[in-house]
Amino acid sequence: MNFRLLPEWAEQDAVMLTWPHKDTDWADNLARVEPVYIELAKHITTQQQLVIVAHNSALKVHITALLNSANVSLNRVHFVVTPTNDTWARDHGPLTCAAIDSTEQLKVYDFTFNGWGNKFESALDNQINRTLVKELSSTNNQYQALDMVLEGGGIEINEHGVLLTTSECLLNKNRNPDLNPNDIEALLKEHLGATSFLWVEHGYLAGDDTDSHIDTLVRFAPNNTLVYVQCDDKTDEHFSALDAMEKQLKTFKTADNTPYNLIEL
Repeated sequence: MNFRLLPEWAEQDAVMLTWPHKDTDWADNLARVEPVYIELAKHITTQQQLVIVAHNSALKVHITALLNSANVSLNRVHFVVTPTNDTWARDHGPLTCAAIDSTEQLKVYDFTFNGWGNKFESALDNQINRTLVKELSSTNNQYQALDMVLEGGGIEINEHGVLLTTSECLLNKNRNPDLNPNDIEALLKEHLGATSFLWVEHGYLAGDDTDSHIDTLVRFAPNNTLVYVQCDDKTDEHFSALDAMEKQLKTFKTADNTPYNLIEL
């Protein structure tokens, strides 16, 4: 059976949050960041199910009390208790693919997470998905762990299977030093159902630890649309890289050889 990574706008079963705690980099800001997570939980649960990954049972009790006080609907909250290093669920979380001929059949891929090229401790976060799938996934879903290092924020895909990424991230030697571009494309075609690739060669954001994740630079939207970060201030440190990125995006073509619809932010 052939599977393909679901685009950002596909129907969702749930949203996953990995909760901050005193042993993460959020330690000095917990009093400020926890109210943000509570607001996220409140809004998510008005629309759909919420998965919360909690570092330990004591944190689960603490979160439950916070959500109760905020009148969050706990019947829509599903806890997974497992040790965590940090909170970046988009990057350490699972990648869900659906059968191309049946969105009811899912396959969950657990790629390796190494803290954005071994910049941060990530061994605990790299184990989250195994526990998550064991506790919450349907027995009808397939699960596969992969040695390839890949973060969710490092790739985008659209409804046609076109995969969008940056060379700075996926070709960085701090991820998969033994893989060349052809190797990476072959693996992502095999596992994520990619039909073709758009490699962004430019893009920079100050303070970025991710090595230019595509999700901070360019995103797919439906109907062959790209939404991207633009900089029109020539005195800004981002101008050169983002201007070069914009010029490259204008050269990208769809399968029928027409330009993408570009929306600048």
